[in-house]
Amino acid sequence: MLAVGVLVAVVLVVVGVHSCQVSARNSAMRDYDNTVASLIQRSDQTGRTLFSELSGASGSSNQTALQTQVDQTRQQAAAELSDAQSLNVPNQMQTAQSQLVLALRMRSDAVSQIAQKIQPALATPTARDAVASIPRQMSSLYASDILYNDYAAPAIAASLQSVGIPVVL
Repeated sequence: MLAVGVLVAVVLVVVGVHSCQVSARNSAMRDYDNTVASLIQRSDQTGRTLFSELSGASGSSNQTALQTQVDQTRQQAAAELSDAQSLNVPNQMQTAQSQLVLALRMRSDAVSQIAQKIQPALATPTARDAVASIPRQMSSLYASDILYNDYAAPAIAASLQSVGIPVVL
């Protein structure tokens, strides 16, 4: 009888420990998902800010102010990349994490290249090459959106669904 009691206690402890591990894993996955969603919202806002700055650049009389604005946007994109690289990533999210970091690296690099080309694009003698470079960087921004939306986000959703966490899109 004592052996049965000990066996029941051991089983209850094992089940309890397993339940705590599953709960911790699910919580970490939810936290990761929420953090990524917030990070992507920030990155999307950074993109909107860049496009707003650039839309006002045509014939800009204050090139220094424009350069300052775009440099601040470049710093924000770099901060978002750094934040993504420092995330606490659950094992189930490693593939999504590598795709997220690549997407944000593409965005940060594109904004950085645009920031480098603003002054030359507005200067008459060097405008042609610089102006031609900016649309190429816009293509990188578009490609980063595709990478996130078509690969990273579905990988996050699949990882959540694989452990029974509902995904709200």
